[in-house]
Amino acid sequence: MGSRWGLIAALAVVVVLGSTGCTRLDGDALAEQEAWSIAERIGDDLAPSVMRARTAEWLVASHVQDENVELPDGSSHRVEALSWSGATSDAAGAQLLLRISVDIAAHSPDTVGDIARAAGSATLCAQYTVVGDRYGDAPDLEQVDCPDGDVPPLPSPSPPPTLDPSSAAILEAVLLSTDAAGLEADVMAAFPQDYVAIETTVGDGRLIAAVGVPSEGDCIVGVRESDGSVRAGGGFPPERLMPGEIGCSTRLVTAPPL
Repeated sequence: MGSRWGLIAALAVVVVLGSTGCTRLDGDALAEQEAWSIAERIGDDLAPSVMRARTAEWLVASHVQDENVELPDGSSHRVEALSWSGATSDAAGAQLLLRISVDIAAHSPDTVGDIARAAGSATLCAQYTVVGDRYGDAPDLEQVDCPDGDVPPLPSPSPPPTLDPSSAAILEAVLLSTDAAGLEADVMAAFPQDYVAIETTVGDGRLIAAVGVPSEGDCIVGVRESDGSVRAGGGFPPERLMPGEIGCSTRLVTAPPL
């Protein structure tokens, strides 16, 4: 990601005052540079190493609400979400429009080698298009003209579905009480949510069940060994649970990838 702002700021950030020979940092140029740096950082945050399908309102609520910062030197920056629509799983992606405002406080040097800084400010609007839910997908970032109008309240989306923290204990209890004939039905009864995927396998005296939320890479696998001992848990490498990979499957135990 990049912008003409980076070049402009790099050229203009230092102003030499010919009459005095002093060097003073240009506050407006510093503010422009900082505003674009914030826009790029938010873009990086929108594309974690393992992405999941997300709505635009979830992205806004997760990445904008804590972006109002007052700095000790009197400088500040503010990030406001002006609009959002769609989802990362849509063909057009999730669309986010953010307004980023930066105020740089003036600074007078008080030690040898310190550099003066003029006060300055800058505001820019950043349009993000976030498409995809796979590793390596990255949002497109473009600077656009800021629209007029009031700032809407931040959304309050429902959290993504996940397995309950007690799921491993529940699965262990099911494995202790079931048998080969009733394994699948008993696991499904214990995890009736429509967003939960279940896979069961019986063989070599073992009962194995995988329970997960595919859209979130959330997965536990439980095993009852032929001697009656039971264990269940997760912690599988995220890349194995991604779309196109082995996923949340009993094969994580019976035929784990090398």
